[in-house]
Amino acid sequence: MRYKDKDASSTHWVTIMIQAVRFAFSQICDESRYLVERGRISRQQPIADLALFYDRAEWPEVVHELQRHEFSLGSPICELLAHEDWPND
Repeated sequence: MRYKDKDASSTHWVTIMIQAVRFAFSQICDESRYLVERGRISRQQPIADLALFYDRAEWPEVVHELQRHEFSLGSPICELLAHEDWPND
């Protein structure tokens, strides 16, 4: 995609590369697990709260991937942590 530079004294063009970001479902689950383990987010918070940890441009792709796997943004994050390892309880 090309945009004309707004500087009126020059007539050069700026080329901008737009790269599609794709997130694998396993990456989203791993990142969620990491945030929970570090205490940055609670297991009971809605999945929508993960938006705080993604760039605004990335979040729509994350939402798309979650929807592909039939997850609701209102569901608790713990639903993404299906394979948690629990130390001796």
